Amino acid sequence: TASGGPFFGRSYEELRNVTKEQALHHPNWDMGNKITIDSATLMNKGLEFIEAKWLFDLTPDQIEIVVQINGKIRDKAMVPAGLDRDGLTEVAMKSEKIQALTDGMNIVKIIAVPGRLINIVVK
Repeated sequence: TASGGPFFGRSYEELRNVTKEQALHHPNWDMGNKITIDSATLMNKGLEFIEAKWLFDLTPDQIEIVVQINGKIRDKAMVPAGLDRDGLTEVAMKSEKIQALTDGMNIVKIIAVPGRLINIVVK
């Protein structure tokens, strides 16, 4: 999901000296060492892109993102590569599924990872 795992919200300076032990301490899941390190370093995102290219013949300008509400995938959308946070938010909020699930809810935060996902945090 590109959540950043144990490093979410840290500055570049804070990330310069992280240890393997810190990277292995994911706040939500126990995925095993390799997957946890790939997740913390976002290497898994690079591998997913390579898979998408070769398995589905996608080009770099065709990116499928997932739309999450409170961390659960609720929809998907094809977007242009390089679409920024505002563009991703606009696409997500136009989805009838997302509109129905967020209707009457308080949107607390929107987390966007361009080229990967948008997560809408609601209460």
